[in-house]
Amino acid sequence: MRIFLYFILGLFATVVFLPLSIVISWNALHPEKPLTFNEPRLNTSYKLIQEGRAVAEKNDKISPATDGKNYKDLEINVYVVQTGKLEKMPLEQYVRGVVAAEMPANFNTEALKAQAVASRTYAASKMKIFGGNGDGEHPGADVCTDSHHCQAWASEAELRSKWGKDYNMYMDKVSKAVQDTTGQVLAYEDKLIQPVFHAISGGKTESAEDAWGKNVPYLVSVDSPYEEGAPKYKTQIVMTKIEFVRRLKTLRPDAKVDASNLSSQIKVLEYSHTDRIKKIKIGDQVLTGEELRNVYDLNSTNVKFTFTDNNVVMDVTGYGHGVGMSQFGAEGMAEHGSSYEDILKHYYKNTAIISLSELHKNQ
Repeated sequence: MRIFLYFILGLFATVVFLPLSIVISWNALHPEKPLTFNEPRLNTSYKLIQEGRAVAEKNDKISPATDGKNYKDLEINVYVVQTGKLEKMPLEQYVRGVVAAEMPANFNTEALKAQAVASRTYAASKMKIFGGNGDGEHPGADVCTDSHHCQAWASEAELRSKWGKDYNMYMDKVSKAVQDTTGQVLAYEDKLIQPVFHAISGGKTESAEDAWGKNVPYLVSVDSPYEEGAPKYKTQIVMTKIEFVRRLKTLRPDAKVDASNLSSQIKVLEYSHTDRIKKIKIGDQVLTGEELRNVYDLNSTNVKFTFTDNNVVMDVTGYGHGVGMSQFGAEGMAEHGSSYEDILKHYYKNTAIISLSELHKNQ
């Protein structure tokens, strides 16, 4: 009887536990498939000049952001203009260098997080694995470190020189802002956005339509409070009338303009909704606001003219093109209790924060 009982127990163990042990062993040897990126990509690069609106190739729906636990760090190809070399580096390392270069490290952590998400979104939109076309100037590069062409970026050595004795404190702060938003990007209607940003809006951001003639639904004008304390919120350029004319002729050599009667020869033809200059006539020449800003080295196109006997006085409000997120506005919002999610959704209307892991899963 006892032998028969042992036989029954042995048979039961074989039937029940052997399959279970096989399953456990198989899962240990073959865990859940990690994220790979060797399959066809979404084309989410925006062509902002096509038909006056933002367009993107059709893609699958992107799900809301997860907590990032399944996010696998990617590598990005960066052309480092400081060294003239193409470097491959982890995406999050690149984003850390961008945040450190683009925004003061003494800003509120929530502002730094907002910058991290915006900078990561820009990088992802340029990466070929997500359908981007690279930086367009350097073969093999997704992005470069020229702030006039892509985003600014600083190496560890540059940051040690810049921050000096505060290096460890600021690096820890920037690293935490990047780590806390790992893999997060911004999307509009399931497509990566063009997350443009600038330093100071002057109290109200500019729409992409007014700035560049392109209707981008998430880049509309919004209030940007708390900027008045920014160091370059207001600037003044005083220039002799002769120098003013000379600069104009570097842009338009055939310009007909008289320095002795300049006040009667400058007329603003069109303002934007935020009081920035869109078109201005100087003598017989019509310039865009951006041409005016570039030729006279102005911080923005929000300019007011006054004249003295010998000089032109240009009072300027704000710093940058004014479109998208204001960095000092983000800092002000953060100091008044806004989270980085609040900041991003304020400056990029009707956008959603999603994760790159979800972007990959839902291709």
